[in-house]
Amino acid sequence: MRLQNIILLIALLLWAPLLMTTGYAEKSSDDPVKNLSVKEKFDNAISYFESEYGPEEARQLNALKEELIAKGHDEDVVQELLSEAELNTRVAELFRENLLRSTDAGDVTYEDFAGRIDLQDLKEKSHQFVEDHKQELLDAEETYGVDYRYIVGIKGIETRYGADGMTGDYVLLNSLVTQYVLSNRKTFSVRELDAVLKLNQKYNAEIQHAKGSFAGAVGVAQWMPFSLLHYAVLEDIDDIQSTHKMIPSTANYLRENGWRPSLNGEPIERGSPNWNAIRRYNHSDTYVQVVIDIAEQIER
Repeated sequence: MRLQNIILLIALLLWAPLLMTTGYAEKSSDDPVKNLSVKEKFDNAISYFESEYGPEEARQLNALKEELIAKGHDEDVVQELLSEAELNTRVAELFRENLLRSTDAGDVTYEDFAGRIDLQDLKEKSHQFVEDHKQELLDAEETYGVDYRYIVGIKGIETRYGADGMTGDYVLLNSLVTQYVLSNRKTFSVRELDAVLKLNQKYNAEIQHAKGSFAGAVGVAQWMPFSLLHYAVLEDIDDIQSTHKMIPSTANYLRENGWRPSLNGEPIERGSPNWNAIRRYNHSDTYVQVVIDIAEQIER
């Protein structure tokens, strides 16, 4: 037995170094992506853009990086963000087909828009939404001075009152980078990505992974990052998925964009302060009129 014990001890001594260097830790250390520096990750992203999309697209990604750095963001933070990006050509296509532009430009009529969103169905569903959230709506009206019926109108158009799939399935980062690279929306994209970086810092989050509309609107209220940063009433970034939290945020948005409580109860006419406040939510007069039509059929 003594000889066997000695042999076992020798075997353990010989194999211990190998046992200590195997397993998860060793696999992680050999992961070529994980061990890259931030700069190397971004350089790989540039190479990927060049091979997958073309030299001009790669140049645009680098130009986007420089614009965000010029906004005051740390270079490593910007490179880390953009190294995750991919282009979604469907986003660019959808902007060309966008149906929510102003009717002044002749892009869509009231009848076309009402039909596409099934306005009658939204009007019917609005009553259940009010019943389910009456207290939150009344609290928001009292705090911010915004007639809650217009919050209900906006909520209906944006997400059909929280219906599955209505908040979108486009990755926020990819939508915004695509708009910079493949469209003429560069200024818009830089503004929104600047807000993404600031939201990440403010809430210790990674909101770039959120899914939303092709334009980059996320959460139950379908807000762009810039609006979330400046108008949302949140405790943490997950609140963007909470109807309870986004009702007061929507009221705050309208108030900060010119809503006048003194005009509550009066008809909202085109060009009035309250009309313009709703229009800031979506720059379409057709959109505003549909919000009003949903709101005004709700009994107080």
